[in-house]
Amino acid sequence: MVLPICPICQKQYSLQTLPIVLVPCGHGVCESCQDECNRREILECSLCRELVASWTPNYDLRAMVKQEEVDWKEKLMSSMDFLAGEEIEIDDELKEVAPLLMLKAKNTQSIIRQRRVIAEMARCMDPNDIFEWISVLQFSNEKDLLPVVSKLIDDKIFLESKKALWVLKLVH
Repeated sequence: MVLPICPICQKQYSLQTLPIVLVPCGHGVCESCQDECNRREILECSLCRELVASWTPNYDLRAMVKQEEVDWKEKLMSSMDFLAGEEIEIDDELKEVAPLLMLKAKNTQSIIRQRRVIAEMARCMDPNDIFEWISVLQFSNEKDLLPVVSKLIDDKIFLESKKALWVLKLVH
């Protein structure tokens, strides 16, 4: 299950990016973005410019977020056979890099799969962090991966300037 993203910050809804519904227009944004609008005294919906009277938690999406949070950690742990029986804590901040960790755990060297995972990471992570994770995980095809990451980051910068970051999902 893929959760929607906040249309303002482009972050996927999560326990850190909580979804809300604006009243009366019904548009959804994350709580952090609406708090920033309130702080700046922006009283209109950022999407339709209707005056926002109040907002309420999007309980349906929040329930999905909680389930998603459990699922990704379970998937990550199940891919780590070598840790069976060990008790480890998986920090929520690893969510974006979890698919890459799973590829490493399964020893997947498919550049196509790696590219797809890295494209998703590029949408929400700092480029330096992506390079660091690839270096830390020591993929045997690292020399082939680095130009792919560089290209994806260039693509991200261009697409962000055009307000079309969603295109990364389309092409990868």
